[in-house]
Amino acid sequence: MNITVCGAGPAGLGMAAVLISTGHAVTLYETPEYAAKLAPLEEKHVISSVGRVPGDWPLQGITTDPAEALRSAEAVFVVMHAAAHKKLGELFAPYTRKDQLFVLCPGYIGGTLELTASLRAHGVRELPACIEASSLPITANMDGHAVKIKAWKRGFSIYCPAALREHPVLAWFQQQFAPVSCTESPIEPGLNEINIVVHCVNTLLNPSRVDGGQKWLFYREGLSPAVIRIIEAVDDERTRLERALGLAPRRLTDMLYEFYGDQGMARPEDGLYTQLSTFGSFATVPGPLSWDHRFISEDLRCGIVPMYHLGEQARVPMPATRAVIELASLITGRDELNEGRRVTL
Repeated sequence: MNITVCGAGPAGLGMAAVLISTGHAVTLYETPEYAAKLAPLEEKHVISSVGRVPGDWPLQGITTDPAEALRSAEAVFVVMHAAAHKKLGELFAPYTRKDQLFVLCPGYIGGTLELTASLRAHGVRELPACIEASSLPITANMDGHAVKIKAWKRGFSIYCPAALREHPVLAWFQQQFAPVSCTESPIEPGLNEINIVVHCVNTLLNPSRVDGGQKWLFYREGLSPAVIRIIEAVDDERTRLERALGLAPRRLTDMLYEFYGDQGMARPEDGLYTQLSTFGSFATVPGPLSWDHRFISEDLRCGIVPMYHLGEQARVPMPATRAVIELASLITGRDELNEGRRVTL
């Protein structure tokens, strides 16, 4: 298939490498304000990767032009900061076709709803089909000029209407990351995005490290039993919300084992602290050194905040989640509750 991957960070480069390695022709798109991310690829149009997908993978093209990005695309993988979903709808609206499939990896909470609302607001009458993964299917970071794909995820869910169950992209997900489950709910994948609670809470409870200017390891040095207790309290509220919405609740400990159990993740009964602090692929993950970091701008504002708003609509008390948002507001100096993403049931 001709596929456009939106996003030239480690996640986008990693997904592009996986897609190319499995026989797809990939064009890499980045928004104009982040064109510098494409500079290392301008000469050779090749993604170098190490880890689970080693090799040099030739791109069909690189571009910051929405028209060029969508011209031949049969599928569009959106692997960008969740706050970009609305802007992407505006940029892509004049060039989007009904026969294209948009794939959000991931969408956080309400990503598909925000993208399609933006496309519609900017004049798209016949919307493209959309599916949305509950998680980025890979764990990736940069290793020099190469993207390092450190781990696969398995057992995640995908919002996929029944009419799209036979689409080749869904078959690709099943082949690469089986088992993958499907849901008819556009909200369910975002509620099962494993990063939103862990990233946000652990960052907020390490302010001296974030402000200190010294490198630190997010999972090895930032976590403690007390931090885990807060994460578990928010996770309990998340699963109660899922029950109230008629969804199957999935605890964080269970999802981590489903994702990474075949790669060394500890079992759920070993506890969340052991799972997060001993998993090899998490060992070198760096902690934030600024509050202008995606663990806040994405995991909080596009994950924790809309989760809390959904709880209000479903009349599910979420005091721990509210406390996390209020702490974030005190630290960042922003009205996080009202500035974050809103999703309406």
